[in-house]
Amino acid sequence: MKLYSILLLIAFSLFFSAPSAAAKLEPCMTEECKAYFKGFKKAAKNGHQKANVVLGNFYYYGYGVESNPRTALTYFKKAARGKITSAQYMAGLLYVSESDFQDVEEGIEYLEKAAENNHKTAKFMLGVVYLTDEYGVKNVKKADEYLASAYESRQINVPEIIDHIRKSTEITSDTFPMLAAQINMAPMLKSEEGESKWPDDDIERITISGPSLTNMLNSQLLSMRKPIKSLGTRFKGKSCAERIECKSTTADKLDDFSSVVILPGSFGIVSR
Repeated sequence: MKLYSILLLIAFSLFFSAPSAAAKLEPCMTEECKAYFKGFKKAAKNGHQKANVVLGNFYYYGYGVESNPRTALTYFKKAARGKITSAQYMAGLLYVSESDFQDVEEGIEYLEKAAENNHKTAKFMLGVVYLTDEYGVKNVKKADEYLASAYESRQINVPEIIDHIRKSTEITSDTFPMLAAQINMAPMLKSEEGESKWPDDDIERITISGPSLTNMLNSQLLSMRKPIKSLGTRFKGKSCAERIECKSTTADKLDDFSSVVILPGSFGIVSR
């Protein structure tokens, strides 16, 4: 499978995830879905950054509102400014994968921010982007660095990339030194079909026994029922986030069921 195909598979399989829940977001224009959209729109206006992440997904999929990837990006960027890792990742991924407003350089910046915050799939995506020359930024050294980090984090899609690389070259201390070191420390297994795979206990899977999507949305809205109150800042040209002297309530303290994981559908639903 070409790396571009792998990227597209990843780019168009979005899921909400949580440690104990599994719920897939799909296009929906029922009155209930529209009501959820309005509820999160109100929460976002009340200062809840996590609501912007949810709205980004709603706009991307067309949940309670017409699908609009460009508007989805706007909401992910709003949440990314609030230092929400999943939003940084989503903004980066859309910039890399959406042809209508593709900006690889901008996408890499967002993905790097998410990777710095230990987002496993952001590390994986950076490895993929730097591994191929289709985006004009091919850099084997950087690909090695990010894929090694994704390997160490046991990111779910790494085995597929390992097999892809091995079709054209050996993974050695000369070709991919950091990745080779990780493989030597913790070798993968082989499936019956001869494909690389993680040992089952290394993969954190989410079962279908978790709360439904509506239960999760209701829970999230309940946590956002009160407006965020900021003390503001008297320093011109500086936001509260840029000054340690300024204190404000942030959405980072909320439970984050809305962290988005983007994975090939064939892998099922997993946590990031």
